Amino acid sequence: MQSIIRWLSIGKNILKMIVLLGMIAEQMINTGIKQEFIL
Repeated sequence: MQSIIRWLSIGKNILKMIVLLGMIAEQMINTGIKQEFIL
């Protein structure tokens, strides 16, 4: 049981990281597109 709980918490942290990276990437892409339109 302990190992299952540990793996679940690790999985949650990994998911949080992926979501954060996705949000950052989305913002970077959006700003990049805006910069291209401005140029």
